[in-house]
Amino acid sequence: MVKLLRRSIDYATLLNRVSSLWRPSKSFRIMDVENGHFLVKLQNKEDYGVVLTQ
Repeated sequence: MVKLLRRSIDYATLLNRVSSLWRPSKSFRIMDVENGHFLVKLQNKEDYGVVLTQ
């Protein structure tokens, strides 16, 4: 679960930002839940570990 803290951004911008920051080895999905919350589903356990630790 990702929460945007400062300002809201559109889906495409968030997708590009997450891709450039996390650089996952496999594809991932982002779902807009509501109120600035997004659910990110990674397909690789190693990517998940990198996201949580860095």
